[in-house]
Amino acid sequence: MVKKKKAAAGIAKHGPNGRYTAEYRRGALGMLAAGKSLTAVCDELGISMGTLQSWRLKADAMDARGVTPGPRGEGLVAENERLKRELKAANTDLAIAKKAAAFFAKHSS
Repeated sequence: MVKKKKAAAGIAKHGPNGRYTAEYRRGALGMLAAGKSLTAVCDELGISMGTLQSWRLKADAMDARGVTPGPRGEGLVAENERLKRELKAANTDLAIAKKAAAFFAKHSS
C-alpha cells in the first residue's frame, strides 16, 4: 500500500495551471520556519529538496528586497509598478540631459 502525501495544513497543492499554489508554498516555508528540517518537510509533503530550496531562496530574496508577496503576487506587482515609475523618471532625466548636451554643443563655438 502506497502512503499518500498530504497537503500542508489541508491547503490545495496544485492550482488550475498544475503548479503549486502560492498558499501551498507559503505553508511549506512556514513548516521550515517552525523548525522542521528540510528533509522532514520534503518527505511529509512529497516534494523534492530542490523545489523547497528554490522556494526558500526566492522567499529570502524577496524579503531582502522588502517585497511582501500576497496571495496573488501583489508584492511583485507593486515592485513592478515602482520599477516602472523609476524607469520613467530615469528616461525623463536622460532626455533632458541629451537636450542640454545638444544645446551646449551647438552654442559653445
